[in-house]
Amino acid sequence: MAFRRYLIVALFAFAVLSAPSVRAQTPAPASHPTSTPYAGDLGIFEDPGREQRLQINRVMDLLHIKPGSTVADIGAGGGWFSVRAARRVGPKGRVIAEDINPKYIAYARRKYKREFAVADVSSYDQRPSDGYDLILVNSFLHHLDTLDCSKILQRLATWLSADGYIHLLELVLPEDRSTSQFLARADRGKFVRPLGEWRKLFEDHLEIAVFEPYPMRLAGTTLWNMVYCKAKAKS
Repeated sequence: MAFRRYLIVALFAFAVLSAPSVRAQTPAPASHPTSTPYAGDLGIFEDPGREQRLQINRVMDLLHIKPGSTVADIGAGGGWFSVRAARRVGPKGRVIAEDINPKYIAYARRKYKREFAVADVSSYDQRPSDGYDLILVNSFLHHLDTLDCSKILQRLATWLSADGYIHLLELVLPEDRSTSQFLARADRGKFVRPLGEWRKLFEDHLEIAVFEPYPMRLAGTTLWNMVYCKAKAKS
């Protein structure tokens, strides 16, 4: 339990925004409802001490990312996690880093001198023949309506290898009036959901192994309510 709690807290720390053999594509802009993306300087997420503070190698150990793994980072933002995962999986592995925002991907390409995919995951379908060992969807789905979330979860379930898992972290809308409810409503995501709605959405399309809500606190005050879900394709 302590390891899992560490994992979800560490992942949240680079959830705001967040490789070899990654293809670049430029599809038509998405026509479905989405939130207004962050338009500030992505460099604020690149401070030199971040990797050490987050103990990113330990996070990847907990996610079972190892040499030869195949990983998909959905909503990769500026590519911070994707590049580190690519170093871990090595030349025999594969990391796909996808984001629909071309500005994020342009930044990642300039910063890391690698290829990233500008793609809408609801239509993108270039997966390895034997599937992904791990798919990370980190604070992404609350920017999409339920119809598009369902389409994406259905698609991602087909991307998994036989032993693969999806790891989802999402912002929860508390039902009571509180600081965390105010901050959830103030988030750029237009589709923040109560905990029960997240569970139903995930259960409709995946077989849940872990579903764990948790608070993010500062000085004793809960600022955000989050949920971590680990799931696999339905058998």
